[in-house]
Amino acid sequence: MANSSAQRPDDRFRAPHILCLRFPNSALGEVIAKLAHEQIYVTPRIGRMRISPHVHNDESNVDRFVTTVTRGCVPSDGVAR
Repeated sequence: MANSSAQRPDDRFRAPHILCLRFPNSALGEVIAKLAHEQIYVTPRIGRMRISPHVHNDESNVDRFVTTVTRGCVPSDGVAR
């Protein structure tokens, strides 16, 4: 994720419990499918991957998500655009 860049939306449109990552257009479906194969479920929303942890998620879930994403589940050119 070192090559990634994140854009923070205007606070008027921000929901603090939801995070969206943008991928190259052709990669989004592949990334979501690879995460689902690892039993990590996210959803596509407006060309982005929506991540919405809730009270039933804990630090180990977040760690597993980050580990899965950084070990090659995503395109080599980065995670977020």
